[in-house]
Amino acid sequence: MSKVVRRLAEIPAGSWTKWVVMGFWVAAVVVALPLAGKLMHAYKNNASSWLPASAESVKVFNVQSRFQSPNTFPGWSSTTGPRG
Repeated sequence: MSKVVRRLAEIPAGSWTKWVVMGFWVAAVVVALPLAGKLMHAYKNNASSWLPASAESVKVFNVQSRFQSPNTFPGWSSTTGPRG
């Protein structure tokens, strides 16, 4: 019985298993990357698409969109100086 358990324990801990797992993830990324670009066009992630039109946040979004360029994205930046 211990030989069977030992052989089963060697399968995930074996030297070739890491390459099989790595190959699986590389294949998954290669398949998923072309589909990721299509996903960006498949959904709307703004409040006006899923909230009622009478919600205050939708009204603010509609007013704000008149003043803000659609090509501007909010960002965040952090730097550290020589003193921390």
